[in-house]
Amino acid sequence: MHQSELRAAARVAPPEPVPQRFAFPQNASWITTASVQQSTGCFRLDLSIPGTIVNAWITLLLRSSMIERSEALFFHLPAASLLILCFGLAGAALVVVVQVRAKKEDGTRSLRHDRVPLCVLMRRWVWPLLAASGVLLCFALRAWQIDIQPPDDDEYASIQASLAIAQKGVPEFQERVWYARSPLYHYLAGAVAAVSGSNIYGLRLLTVLFSCASAALLWKMAKDLTHDRFLAFCALVLYAIHPYSVFTGHVARFYQQQEFFHLLGLFFFIRGFILNTGMRDRYLTILVFLASVLSQEITALQNVPLAICWIVFGQRRSWPDEIRLLVAIGCALALIGLD
Repeated sequence: MHQSELRAAARVAPPEPVPQRFAFPQNASWITTASVQQSTGCFRLDLSIPGTIVNAWITLLLRSSMIERSEALFFHLPAASLLILCFGLAGAALVVVVQVRAKKEDGTRSLRHDRVPLCVLMRRWVWPLLAASGVLLCFALRAWQIDIQPPDDDEYASIQASLAIAQKGVPEFQERVWYARSPLYHYLAGAVAAVSGSNIYGLRLLTVLFSCASAALLWKMAKDLTHDRFLAFCALVLYAIHPYSVFTGHVARFYQQQEFFHLLGLFFFIRGFILNTGMRDRYLTILVFLASVLSQEITALQNVPLAICWIVFGQRRSWPDEIRLLVAIGCALALIGLD
């Protein structure tokens, strides 16, 4: 090659790198809604779902989730049903507006370099502040008047077990009468009772802290798995104000601890078994689900849908990795059986 050709090639600028929005394989398929590609990345099938069906499903899910433990809401606020309907319609209208604006901005994004710093600022400061405010709202709604609410019937059994552990070291109500459920929660609550002087409101604050941890985890899961901070914030706010979540988030019972470990286990399961991020997340899945089962034994029923999910969407690894994983699962099952 002549020197003139070399100089000409040196003057040619290299092609700009193509930005990658999502950290998923290029050959992954996506789930689409009304011909609009969604940033899930966890699905292998190309499935087109009409937007009307998706909106109806979300509305029914929201409405059904408000039924249990919502009688107090409807008693104090008779117009609650109308407000929930208006909330759903407003959310649907907001989705439409966001989709329309996103389509318009895709064609002109390369020409609007002046707005990039604002987007960076939003990601660095505004969204973390909004997420922190959502967690604070979760704490406030659950800790409010926590000292004047009478114990729930089920809560009373856990309070007795925790106080017995703080005094005797075992959950013994009276001679030869034990409360053997949820050892991980009750021994942790017993330790809190021993430190706080057997204060039942201290036990309730333990539940509130687990509730706030669940809220922060929900934000991270939605943000990492959907790559949509607005959707993650909506999920966080809905969790913070949900009547049933508020109820379970302030009683001295194992519900909230089980919910936190269950969500954390699902997070590691998606990372380790579906996205195949490594054996570390698979081992953490087993460890966290063990903690969830020891917090409330009903979590063991989740093995069935998770097994189906792994068969359909799971990523295979080498046989040595699979064998080590089966050994870890066997150890966890042995501990559950011993409990």
